[in-house]
Amino acid sequence: MNSLRLEKAYKGWGSELTTEISLVESDMLRFARKSGGYIGAEVVEQKTRDGVPIHLVYCEVEATDADPMGNEPVLDGENIVGVTTSGGYGHCVQKSLAFAYVNTGFEAPGTTFDIRILGERRRATVLSEAAWDPKNVRLRS
Repeated sequence: MNSLRLEKAYKGWGSELTTEISLVESDMLRFARKSGGYIGAEVVEQKTRDGVPIHLVYCEVEATDADPMGNEPVLDGENIVGVTTSGGYGHCVQKSLAFAYVNTGFEAPGTTFDIRILGERRRATVLSEAAWDPKNVRLRS
């Protein structure tokens, strides 16, 4: 199930989605009520206006013999710029995939950085859409 979730770029509760992360950092604003208010709306509006220091990204990892699982450091050179939240092998797409929270400036699709997996650096590229069925055509098949 985790493999399928990762291929569809579905975020998981307890890894990508937590009580410490807002809708802004986790890229979930599309699910927020636009009018009528809700608890925390002021904070979400403020973060949207002022920006946030971290962003959730979905990426493909160049891993041959070990896949990310979560809590691996994300590196730009020798600087830690984020941390993975979950990852694994996508059997349908035959690729290693991961979610990570990264610092501002590393969130654009096509951006590359390294993830340290079992002590080795593996190149990762931020994806703009799900690796499998990005248009959700097969969701109800």
